[in-house]
Amino acid sequence: MKKFFCILLAVILLLASSVAFAESAIPDEVLTARSSVLYIEVENDSGNFTGSGFAIGSTNTVEYIVTNHHVIEGQNGTYTVFSGNYSPTNATVEIDLPNKDLCVLKLDTPIKGMNPLTLYSGIPADLTGERVYALGFPGSADTLFLRGNTTTDDVMITDGIVSAARNSNQDILGTEAVALQVNAEINHGNSGGPVVNDSGIVLGVSTFGAVDATNINGAISISELLPALDAKGIPYLVSNSLEPSSTGEIPWMMIAVIAAITVVALVVIFLLRRRKRVDARAVPLDVYLTKNSGKIGYDMVIYTLSPLFSQLQKAHETGRCLLSIYPENIRFYPETGRAVFLSPKKQTLSTGYSAPEQYKEVPQTGPWTDVYQLGALLYRMLAGIRLADVMTRAENDSETARNIDALDLAPTKKEVLLRAISLSRNERFVDINELLESLGIETISEYNLDDSNLLISAAASVSGSLKNRRPRKKLDPKKKKRIIFTIITCVVITICAVTGIFIATYNQARAHFLGGDFAQASEMLSKLPNIGPIKDLKQLSEAGVLIANGEYDKVRVLLNNVEESADSKYLLEDIDLLQGLHLIKMGEFHSGETMITRYIEEHPDIDALHIAYQRGEAYLEGQEYMIAEDIFFSLGSYEDSYTKALSCALNIADNYIKEENYQDALDIIEKYQEDPRIEELLNSIYQRGIDYLSKKRYDDAKKCFLPIQDYRDSQNYVNIIDAVSYADIAPYMDMQVAIDKVNESDSILYGFLVGTWSGGAEQFVFSDNNKVDTSLPSIGNLAKAYFLDNILFTSTNEKVTECFRFTAIDKDTLEIYAYANRKTYSMHRQ
Repeated sequence: MKKFFCILLAVILLLASSVAFAESAIPDEVLTARSSVLYIEVENDSGNFTGSGFAIGSTNTVEYIVTNHHVIEGQNGTYTVFSGNYSPTNATVEIDLPNKDLCVLKLDTPIKGMNPLTLYSGIPADLTGERVYALGFPGSADTLFLRGNTTTDDVMITDGIVSAARNSNQDILGTEAVALQVNAEINHGNSGGPVVNDSGIVLGVSTFGAVDATNINGAISISELLPALDAKGIPYLVSNSLEPSSTGEIPWMMIAVIAAITVVALVVIFLLRRRKRVDARAVPLDVYLTKNSGKIGYDMVIYTLSPLFSQLQKAHETGRCLLSIYPENIRFYPETGRAVFLSPKKQTLSTGYSAPEQYKEVPQTGPWTDVYQLGALLYRMLAGIRLADVMTRAENDSETARNIDALDLAPTKKEVLLRAISLSRNERFVDINELLESLGIETISEYNLDDSNLLISAAASVSGSLKNRRPRKKLDPKKKKRIIFTIITCVVITICAVTGIFIATYNQARAHFLGGDFAQASEMLSKLPNIGPIKDLKQLSEAGVLIANGEYDKVRVLLNNVEESADSKYLLEDIDLLQGLHLIKMGEFHSGETMITRYIEEHPDIDALHIAYQRGEAYLEGQEYMIAEDIFFSLGSYEDSYTKALSCALNIADNYIKEENYQDALDIIEKYQEDPRIEELLNSIYQRGIDYLSKKRYDDAKKCFLPIQDYRDSQNYVNIIDAVSYADIAPYMDMQVAIDKVNESDSILYGFLVGTWSGGAEQFVFSDNNKVDTSLPSIGNLAKAYFLDNILFTSTNEKVTECFRFTAIDKDTLEIYAYANRKTYSMHRQ
């Protein structure tokens, strides 16, 4: 026997050391996820604020950050995101969901070399009981500790479990989303950070912390964000499993797990045989309660649980607590009608039975916790239903009170039951003795059940199938020892061969591969032998590196030798599209379009708009603005196509302006006239014309003003430039000098007058073919007129007569003296 124990101890120690070597207390995937958590500073009209966020995407060049809406809310906000060694980059809001308290920021400068996190797309309700870790930058840590050298150093980790997935309270929390109730502590500054599981998969976004020391924290389920990401076309890594998607796990890992289970099973078998044999006819109490779903009488309940009361008394007298008084941990004996508590291998939580203090990060448990669990068990057996969970009772516990009030019990016993299941430990009984005394039960062993027939009837439904079981045949002791020794020896050899560095290295490499860091995955896998799934993952990682470098043809050749899997399909699925887009970026338009066309033909159900959008982006990156503008404009309101089309048009127009092709610049932006940025372009042409005027470059100035004659007073500048050009007065820079020349020269005045002039109700129109049309009083035939010394003469049947005299005041103002009525009229250019 001593030999057996020595071997068993050696196996356990070896297993423990292997696990410790392969995994730290906090999983490597969680520690790695810290590098994808970012620090956010917000400045708006309300002040300065900080929060956390995390990277999403499909490659290791990150452009989008997820955070909470309440982190960025406020008027006139500016957002700065810090990564690495606190290198800042600005960001803008890409998606804002105030009713779900979620937001996605788009970085002005994408961060290269950062792995995006994988998002969980499964059902939130399936997460109950999942181990989770909240990552972020709590503000209190900045107060207590000095800042580290990198943002990763300053990411704080708190852990806990998911207690429930529930709809959040709109009135209290301001959101109407599915939230994960967790007991991992969430502090101010953690908001917007990821809540991940052991595999580093994002399950939720940290949103609100504990209130009134309840240690009830909440994270908005990441599933609430996925539809918005899809609608925007934002790429992201996703998994509907709580484990990373697999090319095929190392089979050795499965062997190691099986071996470990075998060892544990052997230990359990040995211990069970050393203990007094438990009656084979016993059944779990939850089975008994399920078969007898109705209410059970008070006397029968007390009789059934009397051995449990005795066990509790002995435990509390020696300073111990059971802490797991759940129906599944209690064995019921139909023949005697008694129930006995069996200690579980580890303490867990059970909805409706666990006390409020057990959900806290640092549980403050004691005999009062056993009192709550026993009270919950009494409630289940007396009322016929399970007690509501702690969170529901904390919100509204009226139903519990009503159910107890409806029980066929004395008022004093109802009060005792209410006190036993109180949410406040200070209101409960301190231990089992005080509870029993309040119920009037003094001696457990002497308690009898009056109606034994009722007990027998209730137990019959579960006892029938347990009768006539054949006892197990005992193995020969020597043979049993040989079998045990052989199994243990095999387990030791297997564990030594398959655990440790191989498993850790392989799984870390897979995590890098799934995160898009193919180079790191390839480097780690190079240390492992080329066997089984390791060989395939190596080739897939090398293919990922080739795709990142644009070597798509090499990828096809390489993956021909790889066994088809989910990962190989992922890499090959869109390779034609990716290569086509890459060729367009490199300027090989025809080849690129040919590959994209082939991809569309092979995928008839593909989103054509999204493909067109990607084509537009490829041409834009290749600086082919004409084609990109045409594609984006044809997409209309799809995503931000109109904005990108306008951006392309403005780039094209700027190039035309640099080449002094102002009309072409105006033609390209004609369809965007309603956008305010067009005003900036027109003004730039106008100011260029003014600049040319100041440099006496009148021809260049006129070239600017002619295409924009409807903009501001460009038309007037055209007219005055024409006027001064007739007299060849280019040496005169000052416009007033030009006006003086107009008043001195008939030829200059002729050019100056061309156009329409108005003064109140009067109007004067002079065309460049010497025709006059006016409402001013005139003399003679205006069809026969000529200039001399700034005077317009007309002819009559008898003589040539003075009709009008002109005096230029400035480039837009003219005084006309009418000889017909001897009045002077002030006119303005229209």
